[in-house]
Amino acid sequence: MSALLLQVSCQVSEQNTKQKTNPKTHQSPQVPQGMNNLFEQETFMIKHYWNRFDFKDKSILTSLDEYEILVSDFLSLIVSADEKSYSSEDLLYPLEHTTDSILAETLKLYRKYLYEANSPLAHEQSFKQVLKWELETPRMNKEQKEEARLLLDLVSKNKVGTMATDFIYELKDGSKHHLYNLLRPHTLVIFAQKDCEQCSFIRDILSENANLQNEVKSGRLEILYLYLGTKPNEVELDTKLSQFITFAFDSEDKVMSQQLYDIKAFPTLYLIRRGGEVALKDCSLSYCENYLTNNYIYSK
Repeated sequence: MSALLLQVSCQVSEQNTKQKTNPKTHQSPQVPQGMNNLFEQETFMIKHYWNRFDFKDKSILTSLDEYEILVSDFLSLIVSADEKSYSSEDLLYPLEHTTDSILAETLKLYRKYLYEANSPLAHEQSFKQVLKWELETPRMNKEQKEEARLLLDLVSKNKVGTMATDFIYELKDGSKHHLYNLLRPHTLVIFAQKDCEQCSFIRDILSENANLQNEVKSGRLEILYLYLGTKPNEVELDTKLSQFITFAFDSEDKVMSQQLYDIKAFPTLYLIRRGGEVALKDCSLSYCENYLTNNYIYSK
């Protein structure tokens, strides 16, 4: 009798492990006991995350909030893991297993979390893999592929370690200069707009940042604050800030109209080495400051 009960219990357990799940019932996998190696844990979680999830279940479209949580948690695992612990197939698994409206919603979430401004999960390399997948899959139409191609071209510009795209900027006095002609060891380029609250906020931070101000005064750093979509006569410059910030204008509107840089929000910061090489791309001010500190730019 006990043997029969054991057999039935095993059959029920086996059926449960094979039962399909949806956004409301799906649960993350549990790391097996005894698996203490972090690399192995990451690999296990990523490769088993979607076990039993039914990507064809139409209830996904009526449970988008729950589905978004699942996708964002999965992408969080991806971007925080050692790159050797997963493959491109793992990253693209949800895209390969969805179609039509569910695929469209999944792509929206991938773009939101891997690419859009201020996403804590933004990860350029992973997003480029998604765009390349869109170009190769037969499930995208001609217009969708063209959109992916244009975005891939934009994202691929001005990578760290490559030459930044040169541009001409105009100063308040009407003189024009090339980015490549800046002679200091590093230039912090801040792409900004006139009526931008966050741009005003970063100016306030700069006005109180003694470290960066000292580096400007010592000749080791230039801060180029570039107004986009604004003419020189449309802005009244702060005299105090102008002592250590070079305020400039894209008078010909080429940075945005020709998409010279991938600017998703304002302000956008790039750190450029003397000669034009990109040191940091789309970074925060604090990250830039830490980078300069760690690379011995600051005075001792």
